[in-house]
Amino acid sequence: MDQEKKYFWRAVRISGLVIILLWFVHIAQVLMGVSWGDWGVYPRHLAGLKGILTSFWIHGDFGHLISNTTALFVMTGMIFYFYRPVAWRSFVGMYLLTGMLVWVFARESYHIGASGVLYAEVAFVAWIGIFKGDFRSIVLSLLVLMVYGGMFAGIVPTDTKVSWESHLLGSFAGIYMAYIVGEVIPIEKSKEQEARERLMASEDPEKFLFPRNIFEMTKEERAIEEQRRREEAHRRWLEANQVPPSQNDFWRSDHT
Repeated sequence: MDQEKKYFWRAVRISGLVIILLWFVHIAQVLMGVSWGDWGVYPRHLAGLKGILTSFWIHGDFGHLISNTTALFVMTGMIFYFYRPVAWRSFVGMYLLTGMLVWVFARESYHIGASGVLYAEVAFVAWIGIFKGDFRSIVLSLLVLMVYGGMFAGIVPTDTKVSWESHLLGSFAGIYMAYIVGEVIPIEKSKEQEARERLMASEDPEKFLFPRNIFEMTKEERAIEEQRRREEAHRRWLEANQVPPSQNDFWRSDHT
């Protein structure tokens, strides 16, 4: 439990730092009486490439910044807590990929703000439950869709002053990163989960109507676990009955 608290507050600190930096940049812009809008992404112009790195931090006004703050804090914290083994590579990947897609495909105008990455984060959490297939990720996906699903109305062009392209392309970036980490990189198990799995492995599965890990493992993963359990039981039987290895190996080899 103490370790989980440590992970939680670490995620809060990272997410909070992102928000603090966003506000620091905008307040500095206001106090200096300047506009840093030309540090946004300007599609298909070499001078606009720098915006891939900087546009996230630039906002047009306080209303623009406030509209992103709460959701960005929640989503960034969620990713760094629940998906911490892949959080940094996912966040950086969404950050860069969103900017690059905007530079390639968006209309010729300066695109600024954190909303593109925010849409990427929402799409990431919404889709990783589908790609990963474990119970926790599916629950988080449904929760995010219930709370932030209305945001996706922002992917259609309704206001020329709003970078709907950033929203749409950011969503694609989030889905792509969810596919990459959901299929390739396993999500870290907590110590509590590992202890529970060890306990389950030591119990007789026939005592229960349904597999005890029915909500934590996919059907394929349960089949692999069942095969491993059978092989372990067979090995113990051989040892208990003192069956020589040669006899056991005979039936495993290709004798004709």
